[in-house]
Amino acid sequence: MDQSALPPLQPFLYLTKESELVPKLTERFESTYECYWVVIHRASHDSFTDGPLLQPSILPGPNQADRFMNLMPKYTLTFLDQTLKKQSNVLLSEALEQNDVSVRIYSSR
Repeated sequence: MDQSALPPLQPFLYLTKESELVPKLTERFESTYECYWVVIHRASHDSFTDGPLLQPSILPGPNQADRFMNLMPKYTLTFLDQTLKKQSNVLLSEALEQNDVSVRIYSSR
């Protein structure tokens, strides 16, 4: 078997805007030791840079980009704390479907 086709043997976080996975990727996630697929709904990445996301909003109150920029590090830090420090957190403890975020958990354990 091609070594590049093997699923990761350690916990894996796939943080994306994609709400559907190609079947081959789903198969890999299902055979992974521990995988979290986190979808941030209505996110977009329309350029090769994150510059537009990092520009402050000119309108009062948070904008869509502010919301995305708060969600990404929140889920990343939760994953790292859970994986490296063994600190459980409700964000990644169970599958969920909300307006802003969906979480799917794959585990071969």
